[in-house]
Amino acid sequence: TDVFVGEACSATNLELLQMLGISHILLFGDDDHSDALVTARALDATLLVVPDAMGCVERGDTNALLVECTALVHAGRSAEEGGALIAGALVGAGAVWAACALLTTASPPVSIRRAFMKCRKLFPECRMMPELAAGVEAFAAAEAATAEAAAAAAAAAGCGQLGSGDSDSDDEDDDDGA
Repeated sequence: TDVFVGEACSATNLELLQMLGISHILLFGDDDHSDALVTARALDATLLVVPDAMGCVERGDTNALLVECTALVHAGRSAEEGGALIAGALVGAGAVWAACALLTTASPPVSIRRAFMKCRKLFPECRMMPELAAGVEAFAAAEAATAEAAAAAAAAAGCGQLGSGDSDSDDEDDDDGA
């Protein structure tokens, strides 16, 4: 496991974060985060603080916020011996909301309902408003469309290379079945 979800106080637990190999911390909430900053510096970790996620949602910036948040988590997941912590409120636009967004864009993708139920098993007290769930669904749809467009562009670029004058005279299938 390389992604962890917890309350805001987990972002200040240096010993635990070291043990988990956390390299990226996503922290929701408008409290004083100076302790989390000290912890992140001690870990040499990247810290992204989102002080007003609900304000972003209300302004219509849900997709941009979730893109930034999931990019940070993916960076933590892809860091050598790294991991990511999503911390903050378990209710509303916070840690569980971001974790659900991450799950809906996983491979294979998970529905917002299943993502929330997975989080609910871990945190029975978590809650999500319908508009937040709708924002995650819209984000997941946009991410899927972006991935499809990228795959189509890659396929088109591959087709363009075959017609570039290179000849492959044997008719055997040289690909790996993908």
